Amino acid sequence: MSERMEVDAETVKHISELAKIDLDDDEVEIFTRQFKQIISYFDILDEVPEIEIQLDVKNVLRNDKKENSLPREEVFQNIDETTKKDYFKGPKVR
Repeated sequence: MSERMEVDAETVKHISELAKIDLDDDEVEIFTRQFKQIISYFDILDEVPEIEIQLDVKNVLRNDKKENSLPREEVFQNIDETTKKDYFKGPKVR
């Protein structure tokens, strides 16, 4: 078993402050138990033996090749009147 960080209420409070999350005392207690359980899973994973696998990997991407682009008039032929002539306006990203 490797040495792991000890998780206590102070650690959980510190993490919640860094994450800008307000936790009441009951939530701190719940998260402390959950973090301890999560950390214990890493101890279990440490017991799994490492194996070395040689994968047969090949590049499946095509090489880039330079091609002519569409004429500007063809690209903008189906735009509506509210669209600017030099660019497309897409929806806002939320």
